[in-house]
Order: sequence, then C-alpha cells, then structure tokens
Amino acid sequence: MASIKNIERDIRSIEGFAVVIRSDGTTRRNLPEYDYDRAARAAFTVADWKRARFTAIDPDLDVDVLRADGRVATRAMTLAKLRAEYDSL
Repeated sequence: MASIKNIERDIRSIEGFAVVIRSDGTTRRNLPEYDYDRAARAAFTVADWKRARFTAIDPDLDVDVLRADGRVATRAMTLAKLRAEYDSL
C-alpha cells in the first residue's frame, strides 16, 4: 500500500510529469500503488490520463497535473506536449 507522496513520486517517475494529489482533508492510508510499468500514450490529454489512470487509485482524490514551470496543466493539454516541457529543462 502507498502514501500520497509515494504515488506522486511514482507518477513522476513513470509518466514523466509531476502531480499534486489533493484529498478532502481526511487522512488517506493504504492507497493502492500506482501500478503501471509504462507511461500513458502521448496522445492522451490530461483529462484522459486522469480518467483512465488516476481515478482508479481512489475516486475521492483529485490531482493537479503540473507543467514544467509549476503551473497547473489544462485538461486539454496532451501528454506529449507536457512531457516535452519537462524534457526541455
């Protein structure tokens, strides 16, 4: 089982972008691992990624996907564009 910080770290490592997971203020323990071996398809949008990969962790959690400069990415941004920002750092 994973903590929020561990899931954030795993997403950064696997997906190539940073996230900040937000909860409703209750302590979350024993969350499932971010159980993916490969990054999501580059054509996915941020909204696609949230729906397909993130909500399975805990539907009550929310996540902000961060651009390389720390701003929150829009739902329509593709993962290809997002990762390119991180690659250019």
